[in-house]
Amino acid sequence: MNRDHLVSRPNELQERWIQYSQRLASVAISILGEADKLTVNSDVRDPKVLALTLLCRTLLNFKGALLMVQNGMTVEARTLTRCCFENLLWIGELAARGEEFVQEMARDEAAAQQSRGKMILSLNDALEDKLHAPLKARMDQLKEIYPKSKPIKFSELGKMNGIADSYLWFKLLSGDSAHPSMTSLARHLTRERDGSIMITVVPDAIPKDMNDTLQFANQALLGACVSTCEIVRARKTHAMLNTYFDEFLALAQLQK
Repeated sequence: MNRDHLVSRPNELQERWIQYSQRLASVAISILGEADKLTVNSDVRDPKVLALTLLCRTLLNFKGALLMVQNGMTVEARTLTRCCFENLLWIGELAARGEEFVQEMARDEAAAQQSRGKMILSLNDALEDKLHAPLKARMDQLKEIYPKSKPIKFSELGKMNGIADSYLWFKLLSGDSAHPSMTSLARHLTRERDGSIMITVVPDAIPKDMNDTLQFANQALLGACVSTCEIVRARKTHAMLNTYFDEFLALAQLQK
């Protein structure tokens, strides 16, 4: 049995989180404005450039999560919030380790390309000869440039910069929303009084779930803003964040 979902009206705390979210998003934009001259003649692997691109990615993931909350789509909002924490872990490492982490990012990218290449080459019968040679050459090139390429271990991130709890939230949101786990699938099921199971296309928007998601998303974006300010030395915007941090703590306290 299936039923459609009707979006419920946001509660007072959710409205306050949404208003805060919109203002914090504007602060993220101001970081980009303050740092606009830093990218002139910069290398694409400059930690400052990478931090700003990660902030852009975080901001769009954040705005997507906000839209999903406003449309009562809990799982989708939490999945995008998970992306925000993933970005924060990388920005935090850039702030703590700079060029060293850039090299780790490059090795991670090489490992990912090599893994995909090996998978494609394993389908040799289906691969045209004219495509096989260039791909094999690219694989050999990557092996020569990055002989010790390896994927980044997310569990190791955040330990040097005070955001180790971000990995916990990343794991939590992975299990209860982003992955098709038993926990996330259970969101689509409800038990009726007669014992039958109701399958719902869009799960009911539980107010606490929505408020928690907004808190998580803002926590991730706030952290990303702080770390990016430190990397690009956006002092003016950095000073503004103290007020936003205090307001975040006050809103989070209301959820207890």
